[in-house]
Amino acid sequence: MNSISNISAQRRRLAIIGVACLTAISFGRYVAACEDEEVTSVQVGKWTISSSEKVGEEDATSRKFPHFKLGHLMDNNARTPWVFRGKGQASFFAPSWGKRHALSFYRDKKVEIDEIRIMNGYNKRADLFWRNDRVVQLGIGIDGKKLKIANLSDKMGWHKVSIPRQKVDDIVLEFVGVRKGRGADNDICVSEIQFYNRGKRVKP
Repeated sequence: MNSISNISAQRRRLAIIGVACLTAISFGRYVAACEDEEVTSVQVGKWTISSSEKVGEEDATSRKFPHFKLGHLMDNNARTPWVFRGKGQASFFAPSWGKRHALSFYRDKKVEIDEIRIMNGYNKRADLFWRNDRVVQLGIGIDGKKLKIANLSDKMGWHKVSIPRQKVDDIVLEFVGVRKGRGADNDICVSEIQFYNRGKRVKP
């Protein structure tokens, strides 16, 4: 069985923990594990987005700096990126390309897509773009199988990656190649991700 399929088990675990978190919060108790889980998985429309940030990692960016949260990947705002600072173990993703940084997009019902669009880096301003890390090679997995590695231009704005048209419910994007920024932040930034079919955006 392909290692990427382990993500399904992660999602079930996150759902169970989510219920436990809500129960704990309702009784006024603070639970650190709940906070960690919330920054590594989020629901945006019909998509469940998960990152390979290590749960409980002290330097998980989305936990320390909520304005860089995971949901920004699909908020239609190029000025608000998701930022990955943590070391990232990808323990549930087990990326097949051997890299530890990854994102997963999952939905209960399959949807047809033929293009992935990514606004790479911190697109708020040019100086922020060059200061932070950018993804220059993107590994794409569809429904538990490796599809391709796409090379991205190191520039601001949208990058379009075509794939064979197909119905999918599970997309994994792995950061195979990352270009280091000029600053000392060492943060991998992604401003937006969208999926398309026949030139039309698939609504979240």
